[in-house]
Amino acid sequence: MNDSSQFDYSQHIFKEIKDIVYKKSGINLSGKYELVHARLLKRLHTIDLNSFPKYMQLVTTDESELMEMINAITTNVTHFFREQYQLETLANELCPIILEKKAASIFGQQVVLLVKNHIALPSPSRKKISHITFAHLI
Repeated sequence: MNDSSQFDYSQHIFKEIKDIVYKKSGINLSGKYELVHARLLKRLHTIDLNSFPKYMQLVTTDESELMEMINAITTNVTHFFREQYQLETLANELCPIILEKKAASIFGQQVVLLVKNHIALPSPSRKKISHITFAHLI
């Protein structure tokens, strides 16, 4: 007898889990039938339950177990700034503000204004300021 039938895991149970998780966290589990089964089967073993219907009764009456279920199902990995538009926003909007504030604290507002207004500095000076700026900003 496999774990699906032994623990009464079915499409009906999966839909119930999927709906609860989506309502509580906004996570869409469509197409994750086997993943949900595998991860929650471990949870059932941990809390010594042998039935998904019993587990669903527990989840619907115990908020802390609901959070345990969501944690068991989800992959807790964050890819901060993984989308191109996020990187562009960081590079084009946030970094210039951070660099300006940091440069002002290191070199004073006058140098920042020169760079900000694109006033050409002699090449050796520009190179030196650029090197010092990045060395101190990182």
